[in-house]
Amino acid sequence: MEGFTITNGYNDIKGGGIYIGGGCRPRINKCNLIKNRAFQGGGLYNVGGSISTNCTFSENYAGGVGGGVWNSGNSFLTNCIFSANSTYNLGGGIHNSGRNSVLTITNCTFASNSALSLYGGGIYNSDSKIIIINCIFWDNIPQWFVSSPGDSILSFNYIQGGQSNTGNINTDPLFADSDNGDYHLKSKEGRWDPINKIWVQDDVDSPCIDAGDPNSPVGEEPEPNGGRINMGAYGGTVVASKSP
Repeated sequence: MEGFTITNGYNDIKGGGIYIGGGCRPRINKCNLIKNRAFQGGGLYNVGGSISTNCTFSENYAGGVGGGVWNSGNSFLTNCIFSANSTYNLGGGIHNSGRNSVLTITNCTFASNSALSLYGGGIYNSDSKIIIINCIFWDNIPQWFVSSPGDSILSFNYIQGGQSNTGNINTDPLFADSDNGDYHLKSKEGRWDPINKIWVQDDVDSPCIDAGDPNSPVGEEPEPNGGRINMGAYGGTVVASKSP
């Protein structure tokens, strides 16, 4: 599945935007799920595993759990944005569960997601292993992440409020314009302006530039890239902010 947008979808039980049942493991690329609603998995309900890259989950809502995504199974999320998703209970951005499964999240941005009555504004993880690398968590309420119970590996992320794991940082990520959904990182050398389709220069550099896992490949980041991947949804891509 590639290059589509689903908006204002509704399911009173599972998967307001997309429902993925067991027995398949689809690839979802360059897709947008916006303002969809369900009891579980407002944007995406996934059981059995999936691979999502370069996708945006925004303003989705779940009356139960998993405002943006409800996931169970071995899944991968890479270069995705989760913004302003909400749930009444657990996991504003993502609710992840399922024993003997692993969810791997790499170079994603979670901003302004919320769990309205309980826990895990960004992510709620239960009975599953979750790996989070090179991601940015900003303004998620009431917490950026809750794992109860579950196994988590968290490294080289920007985490508002701080987290002691390897390589994690806690300073303002300096987004270009988060109020209007632009999560590119500010850069004196140059950042991509998606509206005008040009490179622009800022008067500050985001601390998330060149702050990702040094063992991660820089991918298609333009020169100068400092030889180290950026954190966030655009790290490793052709529109990654340039290094000072």
